[in-house]
Amino acid sequence: NTIYSLSNTNTTGAVGITGIFYNGGTSTTIARNLVYDLSLSSSSTSAYVYGLDIAGGANNVQNNMIRLGTGLNLGVLINGINDVIGTSNYYHNSVYLGGAPTANVANTFAFNSSNASSSGVNYNNNIFVNARSNSGSTGKHYAVSLGGATGYNMNYNIYQTPGTGGVLGYFGAADQATLSAWNTASGKDANSYNSDPQFIAPASATP
Repeated sequence: NTIYSLSNTNTTGAVGITGIFYNGGTSTTIARNLVYDLSLSSSSTSAYVYGLDIAGGANNVQNNMIRLGTGLNLGVLINGINDVIGTSNYYHNSVYLGGAPTANVANTFAFNSSNASSSGVNYNNNIFVNARSNSGSTGKHYAVSLGGATGYNMNYNIYQTPGTGGVLGYFGAADQATLSAWNTASGKDANSYNSDPQFIAPASATP
């Protein structure tokens, strides 16, 4: 599927917009989707934009491409992929967050997992780039954030956070500014890289 140009024009409410929401099921494959240009007008600090929102089940989420944030000048919560609950595996997904927020303090995440039941799952071979860069906003822009269980497999990923306010990861209720710090804190990603994946025109009108 190609999902793009969805918009929410409420200017003040704690509203959100999501490209794909999935909750439940087992052995489902969520794959080969392109999600980009989700537009939000709200100035609320509780407003949000999610590319993929996985809220349950035991599935394979793979080979998806997500580009968000390039047209969002206000600082709102952005999750390229939001992993909430369940035991889904994530393979070969590519996420790029861009844009230059001018106000608010909302944080953004290329991949954000608050999943407390993720033991035994795999987060492998993904590219998570958060190039969002503050231009008046004071939020932090993470490539990856993990919470909850620690018994998962996570390796062979590429991370990059080149913008102002960029932080590689969040783990153990603390910022992990470098890949080395992330490796030590999480015990994961021994074969992963903090480098430019050389996306071709990720911020263009059609990424």
